[in-house]
Amino acid sequence: MCCFLEIPQMLLSPGISWKFINGLAVLAGSSNFVAKKMNTNNILTILESEDLLERFVEVLIEEINNDDEALYKKGRELLNFCLSNDHADDFFIAICGWSVDSLLSRVCK
Repeated sequence: MCCFLEIPQMLLSPGISWKFINGLAVLAGSSNFVAKKMNTNNILTILESEDLLERFVEVLIEEINNDDEALYKKGRELLNFCLSNDHADDFFIAICGWSVDSLLSRVCK
């Protein structure tokens, strides 16, 4: 089984061993992990339009809400991402306005 992920280079944790093959980030030593290059042209087009930026977030929220994956599995993946990525705070602040530590403090009250 092969997992395809879209990963911006800035989000690749320096603590994890990555190799680059034809511009694609691949987890070193993994035979079943392949990173897929993002469509940069689409990203640049969306960045130029407030309407498309809003639509992007609408689609993201819609897909999160419609995903049938159990919440505990999503939580596990997100927290594992936090442990393996020095830029996790940037991601969470961008999507919800809260840092990882702030979210954790709300969970662990």
